[in-house]
Amino acid sequence: MNKEIINFFSNKLKSPSSIKIALPEEDHRVEKACEILSDIGLEIYSSSSIGKQDCYTDLLKNLDFSKNWPDKNLQDYLDNKFILSLAMLKNNDLDGVVAGCTIPSSDVIRNSIRIIGLKKTAKWLSSMFLMVSQNLNKVFSFSDCAVIPEPTSQQLSNIAESTSNLHSILVEEEPKVAFLSFSTKGSASHYRVENVKKAVEIFARKNSDIIHEGEIQLDAAIDRCVSNKKIHDSKLKGDANILIFPNLDAGNIGYKLVQRFGGYFACGPLLLGLNRPVNDLSRGASIEDIVLITLITAIQAEREKNADI
Repeated sequence: MNKEIINFFSNKLKSPSSIKIALPEEDHRVEKACEILSDIGLEIYSSSSIGKQDCYTDLLKNLDFSKNWPDKNLQDYLDNKFILSLAMLKNNDLDGVVAGCTIPSSDVIRNSIRIIGLKKTAKWLSSMFLMVSQNLNKVFSFSDCAVIPEPTSQQLSNIAESTSNLHSILVEEEPKVAFLSFSTKGSASHYRVENVKKAVEIFARKNSDIIHEGEIQLDAAIDRCVSNKKIHDSKLKGDANILIFPNLDAGNIGYKLVQRFGGYFACGPLLLGLNRPVNDLSRGASIEDIVLITLITAIQAEREKNADI
């Protein structure tokens, strides 16, 4: 367990004892993570401490997907501790939910959309990874690395907008967005390049206040010297902190390369677009992974609560 990366995120919490997070799965890794997170000060709801209540059956009756379900079906559905934790979050009895150690990502995503729903500003659910350097002095957001295989230009724009918002919350720095491609400013012609160009146009119309550039190759996005050679009057000047990948192949391979070869901590996938903080875990997640994702979920929840005050 790397205490420095744990402290890096736990120190961002102003009042951890006021944040309630559910980790509803029965798994030895989750149990150990719950102990660590409780020691940090978070109020953690584990599988053993989540109890069924009739009020959540009534809550589900008012949701579109289940409003015609018989009571027996609703009760059976809520017997699943993950589903119950989502209902508690929907009812404001929790501030966030983290799951995925024993549950397929497709089930996490589908049920989160059903019960928690998408934000009005997000037409699609997507994801990002927070990539943190070993010395903790550099943080990137990579997106989308886990959900949308072949994003359209509109989806890429929406992914970039959602990632920018969460990056600002978690890292507390100005987002600088690079729409990645194998082309830089027309150096290549291809339908994939055109898709990225259209995404940049859509993004610019809604988010002119966010520094962004594209289509752009990776080296020009993160290296000032390369940027100076390839782009005249670059907006990013080789200092991007958000990398928007053109498809899931590139995003998934990209974050794993940086994690494995570059030694970066890969924190995610963090789900983008939901009304409340719910985050997914890999079924191969370590105890450290679970602790990190839960801390990030707590930071999201705390910022959202403060914004509502």
